[in-house]
Amino acid sequence: MYKSQFPPKGTNPIKIRALCLKHPRYNPAVSGGERAIVGGCVYCAEVLALKKAHDAAESALRNLKIAVEDYANATRESNSVRGGS
Repeated sequence: MYKSQFPPKGTNPIKIRALCLKHPRYNPAVSGGERAIVGGCVYCAEVLALKKAHDAAESALRNLKIAVEDYANATRESNSVRGGS
């Protein structure tokens, strides 16, 4: 039997806390992304890049979870059609 090893729905499996040393109040999730970077700050740009990578990783994990669950359901259904357990 397949048992999901992913965190429960609604939880965030990846948590990152990164702050710019010069602009600790900059938050790319709330501040408006690239438009809110003050004076082309390199640190803020890296925090933004980290946020984008974090979002991509979470999306990939969600897609993987869906694919694994679909595969498990299809396998379970094909076993029940064949008369297996």
